[in-house]
Amino acid sequence: MNIKNNAEENIVVSICCLAYNHEAFISKCLDGFLMQKTLFAFEVLVNDDASIDRTSKIIKEYQNKYPKIVKPVFQTVNKFSVEGGGMNIRYNFPRAKGKYIAMCEGDDYWTDPLKLQKQVDFLEENEEYNICFHRSYMLKDASLVLHEIPIPFDNTPFYYIELLRHFNFMLTASVVFRKPHKNIMPNWLSKMPFGDLALYKIVGQDKKIGCINEIMSVYRIHEKGIWSLLKPIEAKIQYLDFYKKVYFYLSQEEKIIVSDKIKKNLFQVSKLKYPKNAIMNKMYYYYKLMILNKYMNTNLGSTIC
Repeated sequence: MNIKNNAEENIVVSICCLAYNHEAFISKCLDGFLMQKTLFAFEVLVNDDASIDRTSKIIKEYQNKYPKIVKPVFQTVNKFSVEGGGMNIRYNFPRAKGKYIAMCEGDDYWTDPLKLQKQVDFLEENEEYNICFHRSYMLKDASLVLHEIPIPFDNTPFYYIELLRHFNFMLTASVVFRKPHKNIMPNWLSKMPFGDLALYKIVGQDKKIGCINEIMSVYRIHEKGIWSLLKPIEAKIQYLDFYKKVYFYLSQEEKIIVSDKIKKNLFQVSKLKYPKNAIMNKMYYYYKLMILNKYMNTNLGSTIC
């Protein structure tokens, strides 16, 4: 454990963790936090979203053992089912005392005891960067596979627009970012169907994003994961919802990319909704496109991508 952690020191990193029915995983997750060897103090902020298994009990055991570090909130009602995404934004970020914020879901875990020190060192030495991430493994069916990211971003700095152009290739457990001034997050951020990609627009502040090309975390893919439970059409609809909401807060260049993403996702939703009826497929596409144009006060065009 990090011997620097005590209540008298200033917190440098706030680790934000979301947990729900993670009894099989949460101990490994918390152990990954507590094994960190740093020259600074950190805190572990956990939001347990009214788990109905032993997750809460396990978190309390860690809280009792490390009361100066592990600081949980135990919801009495499942907030995700009522409020949707944005759990970190609502329940962890406002409590964060650190200069930097690290994130990790309760079913993922860190593998390198120097992870936090390496990322903080990077951000301290490079003021032109606001976000730092690293490479990760994905764990599925007991097999580890390297999570792929677009070349050359494993070694080359980039900006937020690349996450829109490609996909959100920064896994949550790999990210550390500078906490915004006064720790203020806009209200619209908590209304997004999934928060990370929108969050990076805010905390990036048009500064560089950098990758440490080392594998330091593991992302679990399992049947109880929130994303894994979604049907293909549900996942596409969530992306559509995200793109139409974030559109208003983007630069002109970013809006062009998102407009294309909207049309592609809408076309895929149309095909999934009416896989055997080409006429209904096209009617649905154009009807929904018309509604989106009105909502966004724009003209996405009618070309099916």
